[in-house]
Amino acid sequence: MNAFAHREGTLKGNNSFELSDILEGLTCIISVKIPENILEFVSQTKEKLGTPEAKQVVEEVVSLYLETW
Repeated sequence: MNAFAHREGTLKGNNSFELSDILEGLTCIISVKIPENILEFVSQTKEKLGTPEAKQVVEEVVSLYLETW
């Protein structure tokens, strides 16, 4: 987001968005298929995926599409 804002002239100089500015109101639902033998969750409630391989791929794809948007 910061790179886009600097490129478009929205942010000047060394100014940048804080993470909280970007995450405010941002909601995303992503569906991934992960083999059960590598499936990990952060807690027993299974609300947050903790599989490192999935995290890396999801971060790359979301970043790519946010930059395109």
